[in-house]
Amino acid sequence: MFTLGEIALIGATLHGMAPGVPVAGTVLVSEGSLRVLAPDQALPTDCVQVDCTGLFIVPGLIDGAAGHQMEHDILYVAAGVTTVRHTGAELARGLAEARASTRDQVPGPRVLYGGPRMASETSVPGMQWPMAAKGEDAVRQLASLLSGLAAEGASLEGLVNDETLALSSWRALVPAAKEQGLELWGPLPKGATLEEALDLGQGGIMGMDALLPAQGSWEESNNQEALEASIQRLAKGGTAIVPMLGVLGRVLLEYPADTPELSFLSVHMVPLWTAERTRWRREVTPEFRTRLEGVQRAQGVALAGLLASGARVVPGSGTPNPWLFPGRSLVEELILWQAAGIPAERVLHAATRGAAEILLPGEPKVGTLLNGAPADLLVVVQDPTLDISALRNPAYVMVRGKLLTRSDIGARLAALRKSQADARAVLSQHLDIEPPNLPEDARVLLSGEAEVYAAGLRLTQEHWIVGRLPDGARLYGSHLVHLQSAGQGGRETMLVQRITKGVLDSFDLSVKDIASGKVMSLIGRRIDGSNQMQVERRLDGTFLSNTPLRDQPALLDVSPALTTMILAQHCPAGENPVLTMEGATAEPRIWPWDLTVGEDGLLRVRSGAGGVLCGVDMHGAPQVHSRVRGDRRSDFTSLRVDMHGGRGTPPVKSRVSTLTPEPTPPNTTNEDQPVPTEDDKL
Repeated sequence: MFTLGEIALIGATLHGMAPGVPVAGTVLVSEGSLRVLAPDQALPTDCVQVDCTGLFIVPGLIDGAAGHQMEHDILYVAAGVTTVRHTGAELARGLAEARASTRDQVPGPRVLYGGPRMASETSVPGMQWPMAAKGEDAVRQLASLLSGLAAEGASLEGLVNDETLALSSWRALVPAAKEQGLELWGPLPKGATLEEALDLGQGGIMGMDALLPAQGSWEESNNQEALEASIQRLAKGGTAIVPMLGVLGRVLLEYPADTPELSFLSVHMVPLWTAERTRWRREVTPEFRTRLEGVQRAQGVALAGLLASGARVVPGSGTPNPWLFPGRSLVEELILWQAAGIPAERVLHAATRGAAEILLPGEPKVGTLLNGAPADLLVVVQDPTLDISALRNPAYVMVRGKLLTRSDIGARLAALRKSQADARAVLSQHLDIEPPNLPEDARVLLSGEAEVYAAGLRLTQEHWIVGRLPDGARLYGSHLVHLQSAGQGGRETMLVQRITKGVLDSFDLSVKDIASGKVMSLIGRRIDGSNQMQVERRLDGTFLSNTPLRDQPALLDVSPALTTMILAQHCPAGENPVLTMEGATAEPRIWPWDLTVGEDGLLRVRSGAGGVLCGVDMHGAPQVHSRVRGDRRSDFTSLRVDMHGGRGTPPVKSRVSTLTPEPTPPNTTNEDQPVPTEDDKL
């Protein structure tokens, strides 16, 4: 990789100066920006010269819709993608990964980060941001977030929503965001119309379904007049659209079982991808395939109409939805555009200068090769203005002035593959975890070890313990390790909860980030004489906050084992306030859990944070704990139980589970139980 001094790319044909006019010249790069020299113009004597004779140079590609993950940076760069509009990530992580200093370390594409996806108030915090159903409350949430970011010297480059956002919130947030100089992008919420989005000033719409009339589908030939009217309204209104043809197109492709690309992906993504592949093989019959191909053609016709009408159209991949490979899926999206009859030159413009004009209107040289433009470009062997597939496998990629050769890219891809293999090895190893510490005067009643799996991958391993103090108080302790993968750092959690006369009296929680060594500590104490608890947070011993909780929690939900036992032993049927710690900063939040007890002794929980099915055996040991959040499910597996010479902690008979759980097979994926998605609509 060339990074020092000036770099001259000599002898190539340049696309990215004036539209439609290729130029022969030399691209000279210095300090992260470029200028174009005539072929006979003298070069600086000390510059690095790279012979590009017979090759073609184009601006770096811009992906208008990608769920960026930092571990996949090299996958974007390898495909020539140098800018990504992020479709949502947890706030602290998203801000950190989007910083220019972080981007330079990788190197990776520039990330335009718009915060977590604004979603319904019952969504799970993290990648999603639960917004109040009332518009005025949602606006206050947005104002609070933006003011907090401003106080820290941080900001967002737009906002993102998903289709679950309450209609009243969406109607209030679009104009509120505009007042803050931000655009809201995303699919239309349920019940919203294209006309309303245009009237409000929605910045961008994700997906083509917004063009359809109410209750219409892509299979109805009588929708053409309504589609054309929608196209004209969109072009006139100025709201952008990200078609994402590949979201449907991926279903029509074949994926061998030994697809090598899977080895580059996060270990937690692979089972989801393989499950989708199995589902498509089962469900995409020849008849259904014919229907999907018809839908694909109809969407291609609509896309051509959008571009012909002058609508603002931004290519976006939709990665990392299953089989939309980070980086490369944008090029495959562009190939679908050309297959729809759009000239390759027009497609290339849309993915470079055109996308930049919409996403970065204040930076007119992004997406070009004009003098002073950012040094983001790729060098390809064939002319992409004749066939856009020439963008595949570029000979060189430059990101912010750093030039990577094919050998550089190959070495980084090999390193990523190795890190993912190492992560899989870590996930398969059994850990020797010490039991959590209880006070010396506590009598141990029950202990054990357990693991949690999701889609066949081991996520956590835990050593739990139950004790009793001389005053009768019950102690529940857990030493929990969140296993490390290539893209997610490992965490070590220690938790002790004290329950006196059936009420959570106190808890002590510490969460250690294994990579950095930083420790977040939370101390919860019930205020004497009240039905209220205060939670103190400290980072590496430094005081952060002291938060009074509005409700007395029944438990702190961190450990599947402890949550199962406390629910079974101490929580009545009906609503129970449960404390969770949200995000990287461990903000305390109360969720109401609606608990029911079945005739099988299993406990069933419904809450805004998802569903839980759990139960204990006749000795009170956790036996079952399955959790569903959105389209993700995790399952608990007990490894061993020790009753320490006693009877354990027997629950009431009605709460003894009669289910005999089957062990979760390690490192396997049950492809017959596909993970549902919302991306395969007609």
